Amino acid sequence: MLTRNAVITCCLLVSLVGPAFGQEHRTFCQRLAPELGLKQSVEAGRTAWRVNQAGGLGRALFGGPPVMTSIGLDPIDADSLSEYKRLKDACGTTAKGILCKIIGPAKLHLRTKSKETIADLNRGEGAEVEVSGATITCRDIDGSQAP
Repeated sequence: MLTRNAVITCCLLVSLVGPAFGQEHRTFCQRLAPELGLKQSVEAGRTAWRVNQAGGLGRALFGGPPVMTSIGLDPIDADSLSEYKRLKDACGTTAKGILCKIIGPAKLHLRTKSKETIADLNRGEGAEVEVSGATITCRDIDGSQAP
């Protein structure tokens, strides 16, 4: 029979050994999803995470305030001019909105009507974050070109 101290020590060791169960290999988009309410979908065989901020049919029928989303990037190392230059052209306009192709390390800033989220991309991670109308989409990409 285990003593109380042995049980506490065992539980403490498990919590110190590594990340929580199911958290080991979360991608950037998987980490961003709960922050913005993104839901997983599959598009052309690729996993994507998406949220439509418009609120569905009710907004289309009855109107409401406009949906605004801002997106920005900063380097993790705020003192590095070369990192600012590297991220300068990561975002661009598309026919429907803005698309950022980001290779970490980088800090993504997303502000919606109800929330501001700051999320770090680690070295070796890559993501495409697209804002198109009221929809935010995140797709993980190969980040092996990381500096």
